[in-house]
Amino acid sequence: MLCMTKGKHEMAQEPQVLRLGEESSWRTVEDCPPHYSPESLHICIDGVLYYGACFGTGTTTSVVGKDRGVMSFDVRSEKFDAIRVPQGRARKFTSMTRYCGKLALIYTVYGKIGLWVLEDAVKHEWSSTFFDLPRLSGYNTKFQVFCAVDDGDDAGEFVLAPKELQESAFYVLYYDPKKKRVRKVDVEGITEHEELPLWDKDWKRRTVSIFPGQIENLMFL
Repeated sequence: MLCMTKGKHEMAQEPQVLRLGEESSWRTVEDCPPHYSPESLHICIDGVLYYGACFGTGTTTSVVGKDRGVMSFDVRSEKFDAIRVPQGRARKFTSMTRYCGKLALIYTVYGKIGLWVLEDAVKHEWSSTFFDLPRLSGYNTKFQVFCAVDDGDDAGEFVLAPKELQESAFYVLYYDPKKKRVRKVDVEGITEHEELPLWDKDWKRRTVSIFPGQIENLMFL
């Protein structure tokens, strides 16, 4: 387990790890690059945790976009690495996903889904690919592309969901860019419980995470 706190100007400080076991205890990781602010966007692929980061020595508002990149943490070696992201729209990514077994950054632009795929973390090499967004004229809401399906019969599909919670049941859309096909899946038990304080209808004040093919492995701590 990795725990990270934020200090002045929301800069990362005092990263700690906990190895699960009978004699587990928290200890500080010394190998941590200075002067960056961690973001909530994250994904774990093959034992490496990737998360968004803003690099710089000033406030976070002065470095967002210009010095935005990706941090990685290898849970085996307990080593941090900073990964540069190509300049331009790639630094405005809205989510992370697994694509062809690799880390990919997602953003939308001019009716297209943009993917920047990490080919070599050491050399900071990325490749880009684009897919046309589906026509969703029948839905009265704005959508966000959350992730891609990377395995199983549905591999290659993208998962879209509304940005704002509405009175009707929450749902996700699976979009296959090759077949130009969209299918809808309703998710019950979210918007129906308005008494739950964590679900705020203001999308700027709440976080929705979607994980395709998620399998939980429960462990009591």
